Amino acid sequence: MRIVVPVFFLLLVASCGIFKKKKASDDKHTKKHEPVEKTDAVIDEIIATNGGLGNLLIKDELDDGKLNSNINLIKSKVDASFFGFDGGGKARLYSYKNEPVFAILKKENQKIKAIIAIHPDIKTNKSISVQSSLKKIKATYPDGKLIDDQMNKWSIYEIPAKKWQFTFDARLGEINGDERSQFLIIR
Repeated sequence: MRIVVPVFFLLLVASCGIFKKKKASDDKHTKKHEPVEKTDAVIDEIIATNGGLGNLLIKDELDDGKLNSNINLIKSKVDASFFGFDGGGKARLYSYKNEPVFAILKKENQKIKAIIAIHPDIKTNKSISVQSSLKKIKATYPDGKLIDDQMNKWSIYEIPAKKWQFTFDARLGEINGDERSQFLIIR
C-alpha cells in the first residue's frame, strides 16, 4: 500500500500535465497573442537623405508603417511655428523616451510637406549630425548659403541641391561658425 499511493499520486500529477514539456507549436500560438516588445532605439541608423528621412519621403502619403518599427515612438502634436512654419498649423512630433526625434508637417491630402530632424544622433550620409556646427556643415556642404530668417530671428544654412535647411538660433550678423544647429528641415 505504501508504494501504491506515491505511484498513484505521480500518475495523477503526470496526467494533469504539470511536468509536460512545452511544444514548439505551443510557443508559436502564444507569441501570436502576446504584445511584441520593441527593442531599444537605433536612432543613429536614421539617415537624412535628399528628399527624405529614412523611409519617409517628401510628397509621399504619411504612413506610420514606414517608420522604423524597432523604435517605440510616441506621437504628439506641436505648433508648426516652432519650426518656422507660419499659418497656425500643427506638426506631428515623434519622440523616444521623452526626447524629440523628428517632426512631420503634412498637407491636407496627407502627403508629407516637410520633415524636421531634431535628435542629435540623426546624421546625413556624410556623417553630419543634425546638431553639427556651422563650420563643419559648411566644410562638408560648401554649396550652401547662409540666410537670415528675420521673422524667426535665426539663421539658416540652406543647401538647395539637397533641399535641406540647417537652422541656427543666432542672427546672421551674430553667427560666427561655432554655433550648433537646432534642427534640420527637409523639404
